[in-house]
Parts: sequence; C-alpha cells; structure tokens
Amino acid sequence: MRLMMRLNVAEGTGKKAEIPGYRIGGKTGSADKPANGGYRSRALLSSFIAAFPMDAPRYVVAVMFDEPQGTAETYNYATAGWNAAPTTGRIIERIGPMAGIAALDGDDHEARGLLVKIAAKSKTKGKDPGVAF
Repeated sequence: MRLMMRLNVAEGTGKKAEIPGYRIGGKTGSADKPANGGYRSRALLSSFIAAFPMDAPRYVVAVMFDEPQGTAETYNYATAGWNAAPTTGRIIERIGPMAGIAALDGDDHEARGLLVKIAAKSKTKGKDPGVAF
C-alpha cells in the first residue's frame, strides 16, 4: 500500500505534492457535491491525504477544500491534483524539518522500478506474475 501511495505522488494524480527528498505518498479525492437528487454543477470537495516519509511513515497530513475554484494557473481545473495535492506538498516542505525529518538525496528507485514492471506487464498482456494488479 505504501508503494502504491508513493507511486501516486511520483507519477500519478498526486504528482504536484512531490517535494524532492521527502518521499511523500498519498491519494487524491475529488467528489461532486450532491443536491436535489443529483449533483451540483461545478461544486466539488477536493482532498489529498498524505503520509511521509513513505519508507517508514511517521506523519499523516490531510487537506480538504470545499468548493475550490479553478484559476488560470490550474487551467481552470479545481480537482484535488491541482489544489489539495500541491498545498499538502507545501505543508510537508515546511513541517518536515520542524518534525526532524531531513530531506533525502537521490531518486526514488523503488517507485520507479514498479513503474517499469507495470509497463512491462501491459506490453505482455498480464503475463508477468511479479506484479499483482
């Protein structure tokens, strides 16, 4: 689970939460708000829940926005990957040193290695027994 959460930040919808050296993992969430038996147009709850450092998680950070608005900077998107994820990354960047967690040097080889396995599996149509997705 930790690796999948890390992979979401390294290469997925949580990419904007990435802060070099902190190995953040997390999950974005964007939900339409209900109203009158349906959903309100352009009314979202967006959230990002993160843990760090993912090799030995010690902290969890949750950020939620009620009805965020897209901006020119976010190409008018208001989903969690565009607002809650980068906000979480900035929070972790500030509190990491206060919590005594120093940024690590180097690349995240474990998450990158999993990407290679997934790509290989998709090319072999599921014949790779080493990846259980």
